[in-house]
Amino acid sequence: MKLVGIAASFGKAAAEAMVLSAPPEIDADRKGPRSEKERLMTAVQDGIKNLSLELDESKKKIEGNSAKLEMLEMHRTILNDYVFRKGIDGYIEQGYCASSSVMRAAEDQAATLENLGDPFLSERAQDIREVGKRLAYSMEGFSEPDLSHLEKNVILVAESLSPALLSVADCGRIKGILTRRGSRTSHVAILASGLGIPTVVGCAGIEKIRDGELVFLDAEKGTASFSLSEQEKERANEIIALYEQQRADLKKYQACEAFTADRKRIRVLCNIMDTSMAEKSLKYSADGIGLFRTEFLYMDKPRLPSEAEQVAVYRSLAVNWKGRPVTIRTIDIGGDKPVESLHLEAEKNAFLGYRAIRICLDRPEIFLIQLRAILRASAFGNVQIMFPMISNISELQQAKSILEEAKKQLRAENQPFNEKIPIGMMVEIPSAAILSDKFAALVDFFSIGSNDLTQYVLAADRTNQKVASIYNHLDPGVLRLIELTIRNSREAGIPCSLCGEMAGDPLALSLLIGFGLEKFSVNPGRIPLIRNLLSLIDFKRAQTVADQALKQSSSKGVADLVNGTLSKEYRNWLQDGDDLIG
Repeated sequence: MKLVGIAASFGKAAAEAMVLSAPPEIDADRKGPRSEKERLMTAVQDGIKNLSLELDESKKKIEGNSAKLEMLEMHRTILNDYVFRKGIDGYIEQGYCASSSVMRAAEDQAATLENLGDPFLSERAQDIREVGKRLAYSMEGFSEPDLSHLEKNVILVAESLSPALLSVADCGRIKGILTRRGSRTSHVAILASGLGIPTVVGCAGIEKIRDGELVFLDAEKGTASFSLSEQEKERANEIIALYEQQRADLKKYQACEAFTADRKRIRVLCNIMDTSMAEKSLKYSADGIGLFRTEFLYMDKPRLPSEAEQVAVYRSLAVNWKGRPVTIRTIDIGGDKPVESLHLEAEKNAFLGYRAIRICLDRPEIFLIQLRAILRASAFGNVQIMFPMISNISELQQAKSILEEAKKQLRAENQPFNEKIPIGMMVEIPSAAILSDKFAALVDFFSIGSNDLTQYVLAADRTNQKVASIYNHLDPGVLRLIELTIRNSREAGIPCSLCGEMAGDPLALSLLIGFGLEKFSVNPGRIPLIRNLLSLIDFKRAQTVADQALKQSSSKGVADLVNGTLSKEYRNWLQDGDDLIG
């Protein structure tokens, strides 16, 4: 049987399922003796002690993940909170048992914060509920499993997984993660990606998986297969063995330049979300940073990052990459990436609403701080600025105007920066692609965001599994806009890259080469594979195939066309046989 979710951290794995049990239900109306105060004191003391131990372990194991440390510290603070403790005592005095009192007091305090109408305080309400549940569960004899000393390789299967639990886990034994809840930008997805653990989130139906049974996880495609026959188990193990062998074979492409089979030079850059991913990309000798997702500096934080904090991050990237381009995208928030400290109102269709550059132009005081930080970092290396979600010329002009204001301020302060810093834009809205000839005259480079472009062209939310079959970047409508953008950039004499998931899709690679794309920006772990596959593509033949693809009427037609023209050696990297599993 096969389940479909969201691929959050690439890779493949086959191992026994370790199903993490759901916590018990707590009856908030259950009464108990007044001696429950003593039990409460013991539980609180144990809770504080355990959180302190987790903090110490986390500091050792998750360097650079300050959001996780802040979360644990916040939970410890809540346990020590006088108002929270007084509320618990009050319910115990009324005759409720300790665990019921904890749940009631936590809900009271959380509801008070929510009623204030402040999104940030509403998020803190969830923290209070989480601490309350954790404390109540411990009183009922329930504790989270100890993942720090696993005896065998496992795939974790859970409703959800806390970053605190994963941060102290024996990650060498955790071969994969499968959760029913979560998104690509959830805490666990970000942490798992940094740890290199294949992860699929947002996967309905995981309750059917039995503890201890073999699970085949394909976090390239977002699938999980289980209830396998003996033949399927053998095939799963063969696929993993092939996958591991391929990874070993790719080591020779870890530190080399990329060329097509007929020696056309192609740049392979990396997409990163923090400095730890940047360090990993350096190991792969990426040609630069094609996309730094700065929104992750803003997410899951109680306040916005200061200019000094941002300068420190951007400057370290500029220095460490020693002249290679570091493309810093201004905050792309909203949609599936909320930022609690901005106090944004919930929207029915956030992907079409108040997000990214629209927020920045509406909140110039926030935008200016980030632009000043990027400009200051440009004095230390080859830094580039990129604006996301540009839909019309006016937005671009406004963004450039605010950038000029930031430059003016820095000049007045005698702050050094690169006066000629390259300015680029994401082409991820259909209007931007259609008008790419006009935009090309106003910027120094393009970066095509295939993820958003695909969902906007096809009107299919990329996070909604109900329309997953519609969302496909091989759709001819999407391909035509990508080809148009690349052609217009070439005619204008400006570079163009592609930084969405399409850039790491082996089936799309030859099409993009055929369209004339010379820069690919991918997740760090994909760099060796992309270099290898590029070496198997003949540029002139790819041009012919790409021209034919634009004449197809469906994504299936495109896929069949490309598959029919790939060399046997290239197809060996695609034919992993996972369609035979489940």
